[in-house]
Formats: sequence, structure tokens, C-alpha cells
Amino acid sequence: MSWLKSKFTDPSVVCMLFISVAAIIFSTQWGIKDFQGNERAVISSDGLGYYDYLPSIFINDDFSTRTTNNSFILKLNNDQTYNKYFSGTALMTSPFFVGGHISAKLFGYKQNGFSVTYQNSIAIAGLFYLFLGLYFIRKLLQTYKLSRFSIGATLLLLFFGTNLLTYSVIHPSMSHVYSFSLISLWLYLVRKYWSSNSTKSKYIIGMSIVLALIILIRPINGCILFLFPFLSNNYNQWRNEWRLILGSKVTYIAALVCISILFIQPLLWYLQTDQWFIWSYTGEGFNFSKPRILDVLFSFRKGWWTYTPLMLIATIGIVFWYKKNKFLAFGLSSFLLFFIYITSSWWNWYYGSSFGQRPFIDIYGVLALGLAIPFHTFKNLKKFVLWAICIIFTALNLIQTYQYQHQILSPEFMTKEKYNYVFLETDKSFKNIFGGSSDIVPFNSKLKTVFQEEVANIDCTKIEFCGVLKKQITTENSDGLWVEVNVKWETFEEMSNDGVLLVVHLKDGEESISYFTSGLTPIPRDQANTKEDERFTFHFKDYQEKKANLSVYIWNKEEYNFRLDGMEAKAYSIEYQ
Repeated sequence: MSWLKSKFTDPSVVCMLFISVAAIIFSTQWGIKDFQGNERAVISSDGLGYYDYLPSIFINDDFSTRTTNNSFILKLNNDQTYNKYFSGTALMTSPFFVGGHISAKLFGYKQNGFSVTYQNSIAIAGLFYLFLGLYFIRKLLQTYKLSRFSIGATLLLLFFGTNLLTYSVIHPSMSHVYSFSLISLWLYLVRKYWSSNSTKSKYIIGMSIVLALIILIRPINGCILFLFPFLSNNYNQWRNEWRLILGSKVTYIAALVCISILFIQPLLWYLQTDQWFIWSYTGEGFNFSKPRILDVLFSFRKGWWTYTPLMLIATIGIVFWYKKNKFLAFGLSSFLLFFIYITSSWWNWYYGSSFGQRPFIDIYGVLALGLAIPFHTFKNLKKFVLWAICIIFTALNLIQTYQYQHQILSPEFMTKEKYNYVFLETDKSFKNIFGGSSDIVPFNSKLKTVFQEEVANIDCTKIEFCGVLKKQITTENSDGLWVEVNVKWETFEEMSNDGVLLVVHLKDGEESISYFTSGLTPIPRDQANTKEDERFTFHFKDYQEKKANLSVYIWNKEEYNFRLDGMEAKAYSIEYQ
């Protein structure tokens, strides 16, 4: 009884219980249902690609029936299709998939991999790995003898104050909560290895298994291995033991175990393409010479510290480890700098449609060390100020999470102007009010001009379709189409965002192939006589035709009073190098 009492008076345990209840509530309200109370597809976006392995293997028993979608099912030169994503997320969710499959049979749902029981099983998987990750962060922080209060505060802030909430509850089919959980577990196993006086073999084997799973989910996260020596008690311990580690038979057994698990991915590639090794991310890669570090950290489009400011405190907090453990502080600082660099070097530095900089969620177990230490060391006024700042940042995260879920924040094309316009706004009238499109040029691609037209000085007042540019384009061996449109116009009355649209439309005769629409104004204009100059870019990933009719025009839906001063459109066929 005294043991139970001590557990429930431990602030970190109480915080874990509170997080569990809140996460379950959020999942039922935001995860498995949309904001209107309807059932939503939990398995969506990139999550469809991660999940695809499971129905392909266990239900369809065949990879060949899939068709390319230029999103995650791609085609090799031999016309064989393959899933571009790594299989780790599917492996981690497979027990829950089995549960969903059995439940579908028991409750009369279709056993197709996507009915409601499968969707709910992935929602449960996200919650399970969230709790597992937080549990091992708690255990990790305890090995450093941090106060129970600081550990509890860290757990609360990680969930409520960061985008971990979004990617464990709203988007659990994405890979991040699984990486977060495994990396947190790996950090704990390493600490137990270094701090244990008993046999260490089990920790080495455990570390190798977990590391293999981390790499299978997202290979670049294998860089977490860099932290292995720095999680020792001090530099002297590492210096005295590293030769013993390298000379141990257990180390080589662990390496073989790790390689054996990693072999799952080449095997899956072979089953799909008859090739053991492929670069699955066709048309994507790293720009190591041009990292977008400032954009990744500070931009209004997708800045890590802009949308998750609490992590700025965690980053600064690493400095406070220099007094307690200089070796650890150096390792954490070096690792974080490298991770920022590698994340900023990916060609699509904003990582598509998402909330904040989602790759950093994977290493929140590392940043928990930076977040916890100020709470452990600060006293009196300093701690009060720290709490005040953290509460403000947490409140901001919760509001922005709500805005993201309710489509007030654009998941891809935010700017400073848009951010300021909806700052702290939660009313439904702000839903989907933004215009503009700013895709980035595909990585390592050769662009060939196939369309270039322009118009100028057109009075669009009361004209539904204005400034129409139209031409047949010819493309051979195209890997998609890239379109750039520059528009200048002057308004003579207030304009809503959805009242005037820029349309880019591809047709084969009268049959529509694909199209994009975008509001002409970035934000609603509440005054007349304003001049605008905007650039729009669109990436037609699915375009594979040899010929098509391309139309670019202004759709004046509300027949507003404005003049089109000029519009220039260019289109390019894409060929990956």
C-alpha cells in the first residue's frame, strides 16, 4: 500500500496519468473523428505509404497489383512498382494491424485493410508508442537523478507544448511517434548500459535491435548512434571502456543482429523490383551545400522555433548541462547541430503538408534532457519566469494545433502576412481563407520550356473567366510538369480569398487530366484600390501524358471589380537527372 501511495505522489507518475487521459480524449475528438464529428481517415497522407506494406503483404499477398500514384508508389525503368518509404513504421504497427484485421471479422467490417477497425487500430498504435516513449524518457531522466518535479514538468510540456501531440493523436499513421518512442527507448538502454554494474550484454543486444528498427523507420535517424559515448557517466569512463566494447564478442553478435533486422528492407525491395538495393526516393535528395537552416528554424512557412517555441528553451537548456556534465553537454550540442544541418539539407526543407518541423519530433527524447535541466537547477524567481514562459509557449502550441486541425493555418504555404492575420484566431470564419501556392522546384531536375504566354491590361470587372492563356503542349518522357505564374492586378473593391481564383488546368480534349486552383489574394482584402503582385508555382507530379491542352486563367467567381495589369505563365516538362 505504501508503494502504491508513493507512486501516486510522484509528480512524474501523476503527469503520465494526466497525459494518458488527455491523449485518449484528443484521439477520440480529433484523431478518429474530424472537427465535425464524422469518422476520419486516420491512415492518410504519407501514412498511407508507410502503411501500404501491411495490406499488400497480409491481405493482397501481392505487390504487383498496385498502380503508380507518383506519391509513394513509384515505377522503376523496368515498369515494376515499389513503395518509396521504408518499412519500419509498418513493422511497428503490424501487431495493431492484426488486431484491426481480427476485429473487422468479428464486427462485420470489410477485411480490406482500410475499414474503421484498421483506422482505429492505427490510432491506438499512436497512443501506445506515445506512452512508451514518454515512459522511457521518464526513466532516462531518472538516471541523471533529476528531481521528480522537473521530470513531470518535462513530460507535460513535451506532450502539450510541442507538435508531438499532433503526430501521436491526429496523424498517428505518420512515422514520427514511432521514431520518438524508439529513440527514447534507445537512449534509456544506453544509459543503463553505462550506469549498470551487472552484466551489460542484454543492453548491447537491446540497443542493436532498437537501433535497427530506428533505421528501418527513417535511416537518417541512425545518427543517434553518435550519442552512445556521450551518455556515459563521464569522458574517463568512455576512454577506459571503448576498447573493451570493440573487442567484445557480444558487440559483434549485436552487430549481426542489427544487420539481420535491417535486411528486411532489401528483401522487400527485391520482392517488389527484383533488385536488392535501390534509391527509393526518385527525384528527391539532399542539398548539402545549401542547407536552409534559417528557414527551418525561424521561417513563418515552417520554422521549428516559430511553431514549437518550447523547443527553443530545450535547445538553450543544453547549455546548463555544462556545469553538471560537460561531456554530455558537448555531445548533445554537437548532435543537435548535426541534426539541424541534415534536416535543413533535405531538398523539401519544409517537409510538405505538415504542422511545424515534424522531423524534430523524432529526437524529442534527446531534447527532453535540455528541457528538464533548467527546471532542476532554477530556483525561486528564475523558476517562476521559466514556468511563465513555458505556459505561454504551451498555450500557443495548443491554439496553433487547433488552428492546424481546423484548417485555419495553411499546412504548406504559410507566410508572415498569413501568420499575423490569423494569430490566435479560432473562429470558423478563418477556415481556408488563404490563397497562394509556392511549391518548390523538384530536386535535381532538368526543366524544358513547353509553354510561355502572357496577357496585360484587361478589365476583369463582371467577367467570370478573365485573362485566359491556352495552348497545346508537347512533352516526351516527362516526369511531371512545373508551372510558374506571375500575376499583377489592381482591386477596386473588397475581395474575399475564394471569390477570385487562379486556375491552371490540363485537359486531353474535353477530358480533364489535372488542375490546381488557388485564391488570387494571399489573405482577404478588406479595402479597395490596392495593387497586388504575386508569384504562384505548381508541381503536377502525376502528369505523364505526351500531349495536353494547358489553360491558365482567372476565375472571377464573385464577378468582382478589378483590373488584370499583367499575367505571365510558363510551363516546363520535368526530367529527373
